Amino acid sequence: MGNKKFDLLFSCLLKTFPFIVFTAIILIPIGITFLCISHKVNIKEQIIDYTDCKAFEFDSDGSLTCAEKNVPCVCFHNINITDSLEGDVTVYYELESFDQLRSDYVNSRDDNQLMGFPVPIPSENCEPYRFVHTTKEKISISPCGAIADAMFNDTYELRNTYSNIITPFHNFGILTENEKVGYHNPENWEDFKNFSKPKNWDKNIWELDTLNSENNGFQNELFIGWMKTEWKRKPYARIDKFQTHFENGLQAGEYELRVGYNYPSSRYSGRRKFIISANLTTTYTSLNVIGIISLVIGLILLVIASFAFIIHKRIKGNEGDNNGDVDVVNENLTGNHQPHIPEDNLYRP
Repeated sequence: MGNKKFDLLFSCLLKTFPFIVFTAIILIPIGITFLCISHKVNIKEQIIDYTDCKAFEFDSDGSLTCAEKNVPCVCFHNINITDSLEGDVTVYYELESFDQLRSDYVNSRDDNQLMGFPVPIPSENCEPYRFVHTTKEKISISPCGAIADAMFNDTYELRNTYSNIITPFHNFGILTENEKVGYHNPENWEDFKNFSKPKNWDKNIWELDTLNSENNGFQNELFIGWMKTEWKRKPYARIDKFQTHFENGLQAGEYELRVGYNYPSSRYSGRRKFIISANLTTTYTSLNVIGIISLVIGLILLVIASFAFIIHKRIKGNEGDNNGDVDVVNENLTGNHQPHIPEDNLYRP
């Protein structure tokens, strides 16, 4: 009885097999499409060109810009954010006309050094930023090369002029793990101290973030961002959303940007930009539910169709074997099957 029910059910399944496959093929892409359109990323940005901001000095009339003075210099720039920047807020800087794609510049680095191998003699690609020469000796530079030596070092602080609250910046957690591949510190931090800092740096590589060892040395995210020569915008910080008043991003209002104008105009005289970028992902629940249901039903139907196809193939194979056995039995019963007689016996009287 059970076999008859199974045969009947399986027979119905085979009859509806084309419909099941067709429905699955329709539902799966529909589900994927609805899931994709149910999430919308809204990007809002505020771009501030601070190149010509006025130098702040108590004994000055404020007529000179930091670009006209010797560094370090401090200047302030007022910002009016008319619409709240909601979501994940990241701060970037951009050097509009800084060319990081010249072949001689791009290749001026030692990848083995950046991966944490304490090679005593840096790559020849790093010339002329390979050694520091003293009266007694020459000391290898770490990190060596023109890219590292030219690292940008302006600093930023953003303060709400009404509440006087300083925006909490974090200089880590701004890169993905994939973006940090190829940058590792040596196993022994003391290996760093066998090298000199780059010629134009005011601190050593192991002093980039002394409060966070995971963001120090070659693994410093500001350093890695600068070394990415293909990036026009360089990440500077992210706003800490766990701080009060910043859970939803950056509120609309009047802000004051304090710039530590540290990078000499003699090394770069082009435009400097400070960029606040907010990414807000909106999920449309109804579209998301439709997408999930369509995708799940489509996958279930596809599994059922595959299961039915496999069972069908096995049954067909078994029927073929059984038919072959029946033919052999029939031959034996009808006498069509002749026994083998040796040729010698055919000529005996």
